[in-house]
Amino acid sequence: MAGVTDGRHFARLGIQTYGFTPMKMPPGLDYWKLAHGPDERIPVEALDFGVEALYQLLQRFGEGH
Repeated sequence: MAGVTDGRHFARLGIQTYGFTPMKMPPGLDYWKLAHGPDERIPVEALDFGVEALYQLLQRFGEGH
């Protein structure tokens, strides 16, 4: 799924953002009911997946430098 970040809002405050975090949503979850609503949220497991994916990417990138 393509998407955008809210980074432009943070940039106005001088906060650097770096794009997105990959997420693996559980089967059957209606993501669109959770996204961009007054109670926007994601499952913790989806965030854990993204953190681990980015960590592995950085570990591999750092090995050659």
